[in-house]
Amino acid sequence: MSVRFLDRRLNRLPRPWGTLLSWLMTIGVAVLVVLVFQVAQAEQLLASGYWVPTALPGTVPGATNLGGYHLACNPPTGVQHTGQYVGDGGDVVDSPDAAPPGYYPVAGLPGS
Repeated sequence: MSVRFLDRRLNRLPRPWGTLLSWLMTIGVAVLVVLVFQVAQAEQLLASGYWVPTALPGTVPGATNLGGYHLACNPPTGVQHTGQYVGDGGDVVDSPDAAPPGYYPVAGLPGS
């Protein structure tokens, strides 16, 4: 679709409506472009392990506790993932395939 084609159509509308519609279309396209790039980047980062909190054993006052675990966005160095995943209710599953969205990888603390 050519810009000239849109301009001719918008110029046929009464003055304030054509301007308003033009602005709304411009903003809509800009928002769409930004969202597409953000979603693509977020999917790439999540796939590589960024921004996935880790469930550590034990509860911490004031933290997000899931059963006998608490979430840590920056787990200590040396944590070993157990291959299990914990959900909001504290239920633990043994494989990532069985873990629906909202489940977090469980890790043991170093030395435990």
